[in-house]
Amino acid sequence: MDKSQRTRTAVLINGVSALVAGAAIGLASVETASAQSFWDLFAPRQPVQRLAPVRPEPAAKPRRARNLSVPARYKNPDLSKSNGLLPASAQGPITIVVSTDRQHLTVYDGDKAVSDTVVSTGRADHPTPYGVFSVIEKQVFHRSTLYDDAPMPYMQRLTWSGVALHEGHVTGRPASHGCIRLPAAYAKDLYRFTKRGVRVVISREDVKPIPLTDFASVFQAPPRRYVMGEAVEAARTPGEIEGPNNSVGHYQVKTKVDLAAKMPISVLVNRKAGKLYVRRNFRPLFEVPIEIDHPNRPIGAHMFVAQAAEEGRTSWSSLSIASRTREAMLRGNKAGDVASIPVAPNAEDALRRIHIAPGVAARLAAIAGPGAVFIISDEGARNKESWDGTNFIALVD
Repeated sequence: MDKSQRTRTAVLINGVSALVAGAAIGLASVETASAQSFWDLFAPRQPVQRLAPVRPEPAAKPRRARNLSVPARYKNPDLSKSNGLLPASAQGPITIVVSTDRQHLTVYDGDKAVSDTVVSTGRADHPTPYGVFSVIEKQVFHRSTLYDDAPMPYMQRLTWSGVALHEGHVTGRPASHGCIRLPAAYAKDLYRFTKRGVRVVISREDVKPIPLTDFASVFQAPPRRYVMGEAVEAARTPGEIEGPNNSVGHYQVKTKVDLAAKMPISVLVNRKAGKLYVRRNFRPLFEVPIEIDHPNRPIGAHMFVAQAAEEGRTSWSSLSIASRTREAMLRGNKAGDVASIPVAPNAEDALRRIHIAPGVAARLAAIAGPGAVFIISDEGARNKESWDGTNFIALVD
């Protein structure tokens, strides 16, 4: 047998061996499957449970410790020195007016401008709110709880939601998260002269206090009434019980002076609720319903401030803050827009729409001295910024 024949024979033998081996494996598989099927009748196989891969939990980030440090320059500031923010002749009450259009702040002594500065208010994504506010808290150095412990030197809080006057980087353009930034020296001077309760008006345009010639009609005392020949004072609110007589014989009992009772009152007329609210020293005194002409028509936001005048009298000035509703109306938008609802164009027109009961008016006249604030607003006294412990805040859209 030659070499080629031996090669063909070897290949043939290998092929036959492969076929025999494959047939054997196939028969074995069939027998194994048949046997497994037979035993599955009595003991079914359980599906294979695949375990999910165990992934290590990410390490918890360490909680960032709050930065409560106070720079040395703010620990014991000398607040007795002044750069002349207010003149020595200033008598008050002090009113602060902020214009976001001008990025400008003006301080008024009564209705006279005595100081001003450039500011930076809130950016478009964190706008500064508009309306009538007051200083409700003061701290020489405060760190923001909302924005990474940002420093707020000479902080004068206006709302519990995070709006305040404070020292900061001033650019003359909107740059803050809603606060009103002041130049460093000015912030310190203003802090020195203000007290809790000082009114702050924030408006788009630069509004100014306007002296009023006719405000007495709001607090006009009614004539005396006579019942069975005896004069009865009409100064008490209807239903109010007269206080006890503290006199003993010909001598008057001495009592301690109540400083809180000497503080100016704050009055808010809420058009939506049809009520008048009165507070003193950040606490409620009383509230009564009042009548308002056209109660479904916006009345705007107006603030009236009392100041001492000649011969012991009290004079009043007014500030009006325009809302978007009024601005749209003045632009003459199409009918059906909210602008089609007339809005009181000025404070005197708003006053004429209000009718206070004679007894309430007389009581207000008795307690409304210099520093008293009278606010008319569409916004209610029950908004979250006007809770007890604050002065009334009237927000404007």
